[in-house]
Formats: sequence, structure tokens, C-alpha cells
Amino acid sequence: MIKQGSHDAKQDNSTKRTSIAAGTPTLSKTETVLCGATAGVVSRFVIAPLDVVKIRLQMQTQRKDLSTLLRRKAGPSGSVISSEAALAAAKRLQQHQPKYKGMFSGMAMIVREEGIRGLWKGNMAAEYLYLTYSGIQFLVYQQTKVFLNRTSEVSAQKAIAVKNAVITTTSASAATGAVVTAPLHVVSAFTSSSAVQSFIAGANAGIVATACTYPFDLLRTRFAIQRDVKIYTGIVQACRHIFRKDGLKGFYRGMSPALIQVVPYMGMMFGSYDTLKHLASWFREKANVKSSYSKPTTPTTLATKGSIISVQGEQPVRTVGQVLLGLEDFLCGALSGIISKTGVYPLDMVRKRLQIQGSEQQKVTASIYSPQQSAALSAVTSATSAVRATQEPLPTTVWKLPPLHAKEYRKFTLVEKIVLSPNTAMYKFALPSKDDVLNLPIGQHVTVMANINGKDVSRSYTPTSGSEDLGYFVLCIKSYPQGNISGMISKLAIGDQINVRGPKGHFNYTPNMCRAIGMIAGGTGITPMLQLIRSIARNPEDKTLVTLLFANVTEKDILLRNELDQLSKEHPQFKVHYVLSRAAEDWTGARGYINAEMIKEHMPAPASDIKILLCGPQPMVSSMVKITQDLGYEKVNAISKPHDQVFRF
Repeated sequence: MIKQGSHDAKQDNSTKRTSIAAGTPTLSKTETVLCGATAGVVSRFVIAPLDVVKIRLQMQTQRKDLSTLLRRKAGPSGSVISSEAALAAAKRLQQHQPKYKGMFSGMAMIVREEGIRGLWKGNMAAEYLYLTYSGIQFLVYQQTKVFLNRTSEVSAQKAIAVKNAVITTTSASAATGAVVTAPLHVVSAFTSSSAVQSFIAGANAGIVATACTYPFDLLRTRFAIQRDVKIYTGIVQACRHIFRKDGLKGFYRGMSPALIQVVPYMGMMFGSYDTLKHLASWFREKANVKSSYSKPTTPTTLATKGSIISVQGEQPVRTVGQVLLGLEDFLCGALSGIISKTGVYPLDMVRKRLQIQGSEQQKVTASIYSPQQSAALSAVTSATSAVRATQEPLPTTVWKLPPLHAKEYRKFTLVEKIVLSPNTAMYKFALPSKDDVLNLPIGQHVTVMANINGKDVSRSYTPTSGSEDLGYFVLCIKSYPQGNISGMISKLAIGDQINVRGPKGHFNYTPNMCRAIGMIAGGTGITPMLQLIRSIARNPEDKTLVTLLFANVTEKDILLRNELDQLSKEHPQFKVHYVLSRAAEDWTGARGYINAEMIKEHMPAPASDIKILLCGPQPMVSSMVKITQDLGYEKVNAISKPHDQVFRF
């Protein structure tokens, strides 16, 4: 029994070797999926930094010669734009190189600005992509090859039968003088070709795998282009956001060029691979390099994303010739991958541009333009003729400016006013486009400027709207009798405009930057706190504990209470405590003013991994600065910095 089993095992191994040499798949479906998925995950992790740099370069504004761009005919005479401001802006813009100049410099800049983890942005979505893509691709490729092999065998058998019938009939007809013809099975000869089978199987596998896994490809791109402002905080949150905004079709933006590029990609890859193999064989013969193969085997080739895998016949001894053949396969596969990728790169560019259209479009443009470039483009578009010049048919993701500018005031129109109390209201301002988002980093604010009595006066506010809200932003403002800007805004009518610039501020929040955050706010000082609370609550990966002490005069003065209570109810990591200085008799919360006892009870104790944030009326903030210092927290600097333990807005 043992000998018989050994004999059977030897036969099985012999069969497998023969099968591999013949190019017939020997793995089960499960093994094929697992091997393909594992190969995809490992290779994806290794090349992730290169992929991130490639996507950033694809999304970057092209190096247009703006002096040529501005020289558009303004009339029949062919006159050119004469705006000195526009031409000066063009010259300034030409002096600034693109943010990412190449592969290595781009990687160095990402590490410098975002840390080493920045090179793996979007890698989780990409790992899911390659895990499923490679598994599906290998499985479909294998099954397609099996189907084609069976089809060619059946066709070959029919061809032999027909040939024998033709010979018999021809012999009989020769005696009678009749002429007999029979159809030739061209399909059999065509599909039996290894190169043709590989092309058909590879194209089919690529199309099916792309269609099944495209949403992960889209997510990978959108995660990779995020920098300071993060619309997407996790895969689940990103899926919900995209579905809520665009529905199911939002997951398939740019899928058409992705599918179209599969067939030419496969054609160029296999065509170039076969050509390179023939050239390599010719050079090998000229150099008189021989392998130990008694009979050359045709490699079974399988296209992955940007590479070719070749399975050679199993040999008992590895000679120098075999090593050279292995190196030959590697080089031919690598070169064919480069050729095919280069050939379909324009379609890949279109696919990436389409993938980021929509709410994320502004996030891309915000990271593309440097402040100098934005300022220069703003000056260019300020002239009518220059506006016409920049309206050539280019992708909107390249030329569309972000709504805000850090050094330039821009006008925004009031479209809605919601009165909360006699002296407090919510003011809703429209962005230039209904698809725009404000691009305000978490912890930052905007500056509003107005000319009052011949003097330019400004004041900073934090919008209460979310960073992902499309087409508008909202300011919650309390008007004071002595307040110049707040008084001016309170008198605005629908359709009036204000001047705004930003972002501004020294605090820039990143998820999990500390273990716990204690917030002390008064009145409209709640706005920067709410912005931060929302960001933490909406990010399932952010585990920061947040406690808010919110001081007001009466219960009616508590701004945004419904949202604060809802956030506290839905997210246990956030706690809110209200303090009223003039509380009614039925008030069950804290009374008076925020004091040391309240801070000791509710705020995180002094430690290196906590922060205390202060915002509110100046007398209140000054009092909190003294109390926190007395309680052992670090001294508050005159101008707070992100690393300070106690930060005042």
C-alpha cells in the first residue's frame, strides 16, 4: 500500500511537472486566489511610495508657459493682452517650479512635510484593491486559459476528423472526377497559439478585476492626494461620504478609461514581450550561450499591474544557461511592463483626474498651488482678457482656484441669516461654486475685513460649518455695541458681501495628537471647539478623549446646544458640562463662573500627552490662564504654539 501510494505520488508529481512545462495551470482555484492576493499585497506595500508620488505628480498643475498662455488674440487685429498686472503675475508664476519636480525630490518633500507615513497614504485602500484585484485577476486568468485550452483541443479534434473526411472523400472523388472542398478550422489554429491565449486571458482577467475592484482604486487615489485638510478619515467614512454625495455612481468615476486601457495595455505588453524574447534568443544564439533545456519551453505569462510573471518548466539542475534565461525573462518582463504602461499612461492620467472630481476636487487644487502660485493666478484672472486666456479647454482640477487665499481678501455673498438671539445670528455665505469646499484645516480660522470710518478693521472667526460642506460656509457671530466687525455684519442684507481671507492660526489638529483634550469656552468661543469636536467624533480612528466646560450667562445663551448634546450622546469619548452665571432656579447644571474646582474635576490632569484649549471673552480667558498655571499646567505663552500644553485661540 505504501509503495503504491509512493508510486501514485510520483505519477502526480510527474504529471504536475509535465503540466507546468506545457503551460497548463496546476493550482486549485483557492490556491490561485491566495497566491495572487498575497503577491498583490506584498508588491503593493513595496511600491506604495512610488505610487503616491506618481498620483501627486498626475494631479499637479502642468508647467504651462504663461507668457504664451496670456498671448491670446483679443480681436481681429491679433492684439495681445496688455495688462501689466497680468503679465507681471505670469512672470512671477513662471519663476516658481512645480511643487513636485520628480520621483526622488517628490518623495523627499513628502517625508519632510508629512513624515515617512506620508509615503503610504491611502495604502490601506490600495492593499484592499490589490488583495482583491490580484486574486480575481489570477483566478479569471487561470479559468480563461483552461477554457481556451479545452476549446482549442475540441477544435483540433474536429479539424483532424474533418481532414480525414476530406482525404477519404477526395480519394473517392478522384475516381469519379468530382471536386470536393472542406472548411479549414482557422479558429483552431488561432486559439491554440500560446501568445493569443495569453492575450485573451490577460485582457479578460484585467477587465473583470478592474470592474470588480474599481471603488478601491478610486479610494486609493483620493486618500493619496490628501494633505493638511482631510475629508476622508477612514475607508468606511469615505464610502459613506461618497455614497451620500454621489450615490453608487460616485464609486465609478473614471472607470471608462480604466476599462478601455486594459486591451491596448495587454496587447502592447504581450506584443513587446514576445518581440523582446525573440531578440534575446537571437543575441543568445549569436553569443553561443546554451541552456541545459533539451527542449525549449514556452513560458506561461500572466499580466499583473505593471509586470509579467513567467512560469518555466521545472528542471532538476540549474545551470549558468538557466540563470541567464531567468534573467532574460525578468528583463523582458520589466521592459514590456514599462512599454505598456507608458503607452496607456494618458488614459491613466484621465482616469486619475476623473476620480477626484466632485467634493475632493478642491482638496487637490489646494495642495497643488503654492501661495505664490495662487496669488499669481489670482492677479492673472483679475484682468478680463486674462480670464479669457485661462479658459482654454483644460481640466478644471488644474485651473480652478481654492476659495480661500491666505494673503488675499476675497468677496463672499451673504445668502442666509438665522437669528439665534437678539444679538447672535448664524450667517451663511456662498462659495464661488456649489461644488466648492472651504479648505480650512482643523483648528484654523478666517479673517473678516471691512473699511469702517476710513480705516481697515479686521477680526477672526471660526466657521461652524463642516469642512466637507459644499458651496457655503457659516459664521456664528455675536454682535457687541463696541464691535466694529460684528456690528457691520449684523447690518448685512441678503446679497451683501464681506471680505475674507484664510486660513489663519497657529493650531493645526491632527488625529490622535494627544491622549486627551480639555476645552474651556465662553459664548461664541465655542466655534473653534465645535470644529475640533466634530473632527474627532467623525473619525472612528481618532481615540482622543474630549471634555468641554462651556460658560454662558443664561440657558438661552448656550449656542449650538442641540448639536453639542447630540455629539455627546452619540460619542462617549466627548463630554460637555454647561456653566451659567445667571441660572434660573430650575437649572440643574453648574452655576457661577468656571473656577479651579471645576477644572480639577472635569479637565485632564497635567501631563505630557494632554492639551487645554481656551477661547472666549478676554476677561474670562485671562482668568483661565492664571487658574491653569496655579493648578500645575504649563505657563501660557503670549502667542500660543501648536506644541503648547495650554493653547488659547
